[in-house]
Amino acid sequence: MAHAELDHLQACLNFALDTLRKEMDNSQLPPLSQQSSVEHPLDDPTTYLPSTRLFEARRLSLACLGELKNLIQSPLDKCMDERFTVYGVACTDTLIKTGIIDYLSDVPNPSKGVPVAELASKFELDSQKLVPILRSCAASGWVRETRDSSFALNRCSRTFIEETIPHWVAESDWKLSRSPEQTAFQIAFNTPLLAFSWIVENPDVLVPIADHLQVS
Repeated sequence: MAHAELDHLQACLNFALDTLRKEMDNSQLPPLSQQSSVEHPLDDPTTYLPSTRLFEARRLSLACLGELKNLIQSPLDKCMDERFTVYGVACTDTLIKTGIIDYLSDVPNPSKGVPVAELASKFELDSQKLVPILRSCAASGWVRETRDSSFALNRCSRTFIEETIPHWVAESDWKLSRSPEQTAFQIAFNTPLLAFSWIVENPDVLVPIADHLQVS
């Protein structure tokens, strides 16, 4: 059975990766690795100018991956990805603004990773909330989980800088609370009510919430 689009994308991706590998060797560049905590020359376009073939191979590889995802991903999964993008952004924001990113870069052995318990103690955060946040960052390729609930930087995370601690994670009165009445929802909507109690008092939000739940 012919799989024209799949076969074409596979051939295109193989060609792009083979060219990328060859051009990196010709340019005497080190291998790319997500396990590395050191920036790769290709990470900073202001300090390294790749060859034309290397630039095009890199761009073609990423384009093939995007088209491959569009081809094989189910429409429902695609909708869920778009719906949940905001949570990934919030997790990355937390990684940067809490100062965790700077702490992970300053430890004596950055590649070993730091336990969440240590991070929670250092920044006075709730470890139970921190684990899924950092695992979301790991799934997005910003950090890596070196062992259960221990996280280390990779080369991509070196682009981040220190900023202000986000209110929704480090709110002074609630940052260690696990009460359903003291969450990001209450902070965001400035209410003491539980989420569903607030919805009952604000029926105008029922339609978009129903749409969200239907997709989820």
